[in-house]
Amino acid sequence: MGRDQLPTPLFLEAFDASGEKRLWLARLFYGALFGRRWRPALLGFAYVKLVDNAIDRDHDAGRAKAFLDRQRALLSRCYSGEPPAADLPAPDRFGAAFFAWDRRGGAPLRRPIEEVFDTFEVDLARRHRTISSDELERLVLVAGAAVLSYLAWFVSPSLVLPRPLLERGSRAYIYADHVIDLEEDLRFGLCNVPLEEARALAIDPWSLAQVSQRWLQTRVPVVEGFFDDALAEVRRLPGPRIRILTRLYLSRKRRELDRFLAKRRDAPAHSASGSA
Repeated sequence: MGRDQLPTPLFLEAFDASGEKRLWLARLFYGALFGRRWRPALLGFAYVKLVDNAIDRDHDAGRAKAFLDRQRALLSRCYSGEPPAADLPAPDRFGAAFFAWDRRGGAPLRRPIEEVFDTFEVDLARRHRTISSDELERLVLVAGAAVLSYLAWFVSPSLVLPRPLLERGSRAYIYADHVIDLEEDLRFGLCNVPLEEARALAIDPWSLAQVSQRWLQTRVPVVEGFFDDALAEVRRLPGPRIRILTRLYLSRKRRELDRFLAKRRDAPAHSASGSA
């Protein structure tokens, strides 16, 4: 099997397991930008999403950490050239296929995947703990830059994204996720309200009602400004394909944020105050 080929059933199974519902739209998007490499691009995306979901949704931090360690060990074995076992469970077999594909091409995507794994580990370590804005910012910038670099490689392997774009794009995308996933993150022990902001607003950062009623009012305009800053940087990128990719990447998350805020505005007034 050639460098740019992957078994179609494996790719389809991974994408279906990831929970994404717009397979063919994603295929058109990735296919138009990535050409023949759209299958591995989506396989890697689906694998990382599955690992992220498995960790985030496991209330047992020790078990989640053991799962992440297993993925790290799998990555190391695959990049060392060790053949994976024939009966790997999901998502391991998706990861093994992606790692083997990347290794055949010189492993350019190993570092972004490892950096994403690093952020997963930090998230596990900060469960049930409020962190500072500086700590949160460092986590956001690493996570966002890793994902943007991963996507950009498929468009232009030699392109190094400018730091202003990486920083502003990361802030827009990841902080929007913090707003959208606020309730679910709190339920699983992740608080994305920085300690300083909680103190300034005199709120309990673990109270969904207080955070929804007071913190979001100040946070949402800031995040919307991050998108404006990031899209301004997109216009400075060299080449139409990378500009299209990053604009679509950011615009999709901006629409998701807008839908979340619209749904929140239309919800009964008592729904947020009734949760804690």
